[in-house]
Amino acid sequence: MTLREQLQELQKKYREIEESNRSLNARLSELYILYHLNRILSTTFELEKILNSIFQLFKESLPVDKGSLFLLQSLQQQLQLKPSYGFSKHSQTNSPLLPSQGLIELIIVQRKPIIKKQLSAADLAGTSNQSAPKLTFAGFPLATADKRMIGTLNLFRNVKHAFSKEEIKFFQRIATEVANIIDKALIFLRTQQYTYKDELTDIFNRRYFNQRLKMEVKRAERYKRNLSLLMIDIDDFKQVNDQYGHLKGDEVLSTIAKLLQANIRKADILARFGGEEFVILLPEIDAQNASVVAEKLRHQIEKYFKHPESPIGVSISISLGVANFPADAYSAEKMIEVADHRLYIAKKSGKNQVVAISE
Repeated sequence: MTLREQLQELQKKYREIEESNRSLNARLSELYILYHLNRILSTTFELEKILNSIFQLFKESLPVDKGSLFLLQSLQQQLQLKPSYGFSKHSQTNSPLLPSQGLIELIIVQRKPIIKKQLSAADLAGTSNQSAPKLTFAGFPLATADKRMIGTLNLFRNVKHAFSKEEIKFFQRIATEVANIIDKALIFLRTQQYTYKDELTDIFNRRYFNQRLKMEVKRAERYKRNLSLLMIDIDDFKQVNDQYGHLKGDEVLSTIAKLLQANIRKADILARFGGEEFVILLPEIDAQNASVVAEKLRHQIEKYFKHPESPIGVSISISLGVANFPADAYSAEKMIEVADHRLYIAKKSGKNQVVAISE
């Protein structure tokens, strides 16, 4: 073998070793990411924390410059932008997107990766932004193990060259793992909701309320803030069930829950306490203002069920008992006791009224 031939042979082996090293490094990178993705679920089941951890891992480990993720909101069939990196705030949209908008539609419908050159983040939503920088884009469907579509993973590079076939396969495997992790988190979230939500009215149940009340009392005590509690009972509800049936009674319960929820703040906590009883926690509301809120709720229920569009053709009213921390009680148990006693007074004194002071 001549010297020239030996040199060519060495160069060939060198290229083979380089290719082997690239393949090995790619595989090690994939194993590293998959390992850390699976570790995320061992630390939290909170969806937002999981998504933030995923993108932090991608930012540190993936050979891309920008990334975003859309999750499909099952009820509204809309896509909501979740944590992303590499984009300025004004270049993103936080508004829900319909799957029929922009390039996202193709990824959702075709259920396969889409690669594009000279694409901006705005193009994903089907909008136009001439000033937005053009990037190389790779979008991947997020499909669960049982083939349900839950969103898209979107990766961008500032450079103009395309993603290689090996990278596409690699990112697809990563997207599959991400979909499975998100699905497990969503299942956990739904399970939690079933644990803490009342099935009929879709508001919090007594179990959640008891836990939350103790937390709010501790918070009010620590920061020296007011906390008020309303205990509510539907007047003569047994007669509704006896005369119109339990299905109509269930409809009344659901309607009252919706009316109560619609007339309180987002910070307030509404729960079904049991049977025809409801409770509402009013953080940072003193006794006087709690009475005002209670009277407003009483009036709204009375007004609604006298309206011609009332679910049933009879009047329905509620009675309410009010308790306040620290004016009436210094513990969760005592607040319930005081509110329940005042509710009893309201019922005994003629119903359809608010009692905020014990006799």
